[in-house]
Amino acid sequence: MSPRTWRSRTKSNFPPFVWHRLPTRRPWPRFIPQIELLEERCVLDGDIHNIQHVVVIMQENRSFDEYFGTYPGVNGIPDGVTVPDPATGMDVAPYHDTNDLNQGAGHSVANARTDIDHGLMDGFLRVYRQQHPDGPPEVMGYHTRDEIANYWAYADNFVLQDAMFPPNLGPSQPSHHYLVSGWSAVCTDPQDPFSCHSDLANHTTPNDDSLRFGWTDLTYLLSQNGVSWKYYDHTGVLGIWNPLPHFTTVHDDGQLGNIVNSDQFFQDAAAGTLPAVSWIAPNQTVSEHPTALVSTGQAWVTSLINAAMQSPNWSSTAIFLSWDDWGGFYDHVVPPYPGPDQNGYGIRVPALVISPWAKQGYVDHQELSFDAYLKFIEDDFLNSQRLDPQTDGRPDPRPSVRENYPFLGDLVNDFDFSGGGSPGAPRRLILPEFPVLPQIDPGQPDANANQDDEETVPPDDNVQNDSASLDQQPVPDQKDQIQDYSGAILGRAYVSAYSSAGAKDAYHHVFNAPVPENQPAPKMNLINNFDTQTRTSLPPELPQRTLRLQESALSDDLLSNSELTQSQIDSSKVQLASANI
Repeated sequence: MSPRTWRSRTKSNFPPFVWHRLPTRRPWPRFIPQIELLEERCVLDGDIHNIQHVVVIMQENRSFDEYFGTYPGVNGIPDGVTVPDPATGMDVAPYHDTNDLNQGAGHSVANARTDIDHGLMDGFLRVYRQQHPDGPPEVMGYHTRDEIANYWAYADNFVLQDAMFPPNLGPSQPSHHYLVSGWSAVCTDPQDPFSCHSDLANHTTPNDDSLRFGWTDLTYLLSQNGVSWKYYDHTGVLGIWNPLPHFTTVHDDGQLGNIVNSDQFFQDAAAGTLPAVSWIAPNQTVSEHPTALVSTGQAWVTSLINAAMQSPNWSSTAIFLSWDDWGGFYDHVVPPYPGPDQNGYGIRVPALVISPWAKQGYVDHQELSFDAYLKFIEDDFLNSQRLDPQTDGRPDPRPSVRENYPFLGDLVNDFDFSGGGSPGAPRRLILPEFPVLPQIDPGQPDANANQDDEETVPPDDNVQNDSASLDQQPVPDQKDQIQDYSGAILGRAYVSAYSSAGAKDAYHHVFNAPVPENQPAPKMNLINNFDTQTRTSLPPELPQRTLRLQESALSDDLLSNSELTQSQIDSSKVQLASANI
């Protein structure tokens, strides 16, 4: 019996949900976060309206099995599952990938159909080998608590959803369209909603406020009902991840000013002035989009969640965290077919619900998509009014009202508005942004690493040709890259700076640039060498705090993996705590 036939028959015998746990997990080696109880109290009995602030954080390009396929209690990676590798003619099983930098694969509609392969879910390496004919089959790798400790800690203490599907088979841009509007389309005339038709490709989209999208988005209903909202985008965000400046409704309602830099989120959270609805978009560096570092994206998300949890608004806040598409990484679950309309659902992605009202340590098995976020917001703030051409006052030709899809789960089920196990006490979980030392695989990123590899579409009067590559999108300047999370540079240098080549590699991955040729290679004594010699090539306005090494990144684990003695580690901690660098 051929391997393909064996796989097909085996998969056909799986019930809809089979719980698996692979013996790859180790105890947490570095820190165990603790839930804290805040002093302020919530109403003991309530409903969805206890949530007065919804924050949607959207990261990039990871599959559920890649991040949570070995988490206990989920529909995780099945025992014995394999995928054929056309490069070797061998079958490849999912494996534990400890690297911080991962190569993804194409994730267009055509790529998704190849990956799914009529329900066999065995085409991932066929797509991957189109870009990476040699080397390890990285899209079959998965991470555990060892690499993404914070994400697993949020799952431990709040809600993990193991049946979240992107709202379409396509790549990033249509997912971001659906996130704010329940549809993805192109329009020949952005002033005429009926000139729009469904489209699931990426298109070159400048980071400006030119009119491009004429159908109705959620901000229209929020504006009509006096509900506050903001879209926080990170400096250097790609245009395909930042759709609202291009919606005609945002222009007509005079709300372009609601689209602000993500720095404003931290200010609003601290001041207790978060809007009712927030969306937060990353830039490439902090997005987790291959080949962005996993640890840098997790640190960015942690900083957002920490800010929300320390906000006066926390007792009435719900955070929805997800990833916009699967990025070409392996997942074993067949997306529901045909879904709510012809645009379907995509391959499964990670998703979490984080709130003082969220159930604790709960795995949600409901069938979900980003449409559920719209439904929750509409039920909470709009008296269940929908983006429905028949009722919303601004009709468009969308193929369905997705919030009304009968098989769509209800996010309300992820909450316990009675107070749960800690009646009336909002929980917060303040985590270090870099809980573990990331492992950096030496070598330069693949030249194809940042390519989205999406389908192209013919240009017309209003739609530019598909970019097909993140490399063609505007890239933030070095200052922006540094400000994103250069605080990680010292922690990463401790991991890799045992040789000058390792130190250069650490610099490359953090700053997306080689160490300048006229600068000496950073050495092991980071205080005396790495900081002083490398910083001469950095912008003078680099914030002081970004060069400080978080103590959480220094641990006894370091001793067993380095040439440093314990006294040197302790000395470095003291120097870093007091140094004015």
